[in-house]
Amino acid sequence: MKIPNKTNIQYIATIICISLIGGFLTCMNYSIDKKHILSGTNRLFNKAIHLDKDIRENETPFFGISIPIAKDSTPLGLTQKVWNKHASHVITRTNDNTILTQKTEDSGSITKNEKKYLCEQMYLVKKNPIDPARLDSIFAEELHQNHILAQTAVIYECDSIKHYSNADSSFYASAYKLDDIVLELDHKIRLQGYIKLPFTHIIQQSRSLYFLTILIWLLLTGGATWLLLKKKKEEVPAIIIPKGYIAISEKLLFNEKEGILKYLDRKDVVLSGYKLKLFISLLNENGHFIPIETIKDIVWADGMSTRVALIQTVKRLREDLRFIPDLKIENSREKGYRLQIKNKTKKDARK
Repeated sequence: MKIPNKTNIQYIATIICISLIGGFLTCMNYSIDKKHILSGTNRLFNKAIHLDKDIRENETPFFGISIPIAKDSTPLGLTQKVWNKHASHVITRTNDNTILTQKTEDSGSITKNEKKYLCEQMYLVKKNPIDPARLDSIFAEELHQNHILAQTAVIYECDSIKHYSNADSSFYASAYKLDDIVLELDHKIRLQGYIKLPFTHIIQQSRSLYFLTILIWLLLTGGATWLLLKKKKEEVPAIIIPKGYIAISEKLLFNEKEGILKYLDRKDVVLSGYKLKLFISLLNENGHFIPIETIKDIVWADGMSTRVALIQTVKRLREDLRFIPDLKIENSREKGYRLQIKNKTKKDARK
């Protein structure tokens, strides 16, 4: 098993650190954008509730809130016993209904308009209650006008009875839940808004920042990768050369005495006779052309050479070397023959 060197580990660690930092910053910014959108969505949901109330008021005949009754008098429609029990309440009477608003420290801090709003909502509970489907539609329209494309749902709960705008229960489990809005006097109203924000909508809030983050990450990791590959290319791979062999290239070994060529894990090529002499003569010239007559004098020292014999020997040698892509025999009519070697190395282990 090859163990990565220290330099490789440093480059890999650098890329991992850059990725982690970039991922952390991106997630943090995504969370901030989502929180900001949900905050604005809460305000729009509250606005939708007010708009829905106004619509229901217009639909309700004889709607109105009378002038508050004096504190020391008994309101119409209440017995003295009930009035004494609620003597600390502010009483507001409608045309046919009496609404009690408890006057505590909390209620005392709200404005007159807010008190009026609560009373009106309590009155409408009986006359024209909230339709969650319509409230959901108003809420969705408010989001659309503010360029927020999202799916919505509403739960309207009155006196522990819930009404849903969306019958799909899985939607509520997967959507973001907005802040509850609770209205409580003689009735308890709870309104819950749910929203599904598209991932792309959140990303678009800071798309320039995300683009810049990705660009910086690509540049840094790309630079680190390029340096790593460059370092590897500059390193001379360690070749284990058996005794009696020389390294012709990074992948090719040659035993001159036995005429054996070893290329990677492929089957050895064994040369002999004139083919071996021709190969050695070409190899020793280190890629230079050898004239035909010179080759004949070297390979056929006995003077028995012919041009046909040379051509046939070159042909058979090429056939033997066809499975070794690092070697190629080239010929020229004027210059003769030469051996081209790819990925040539100077390493020599002849002993």
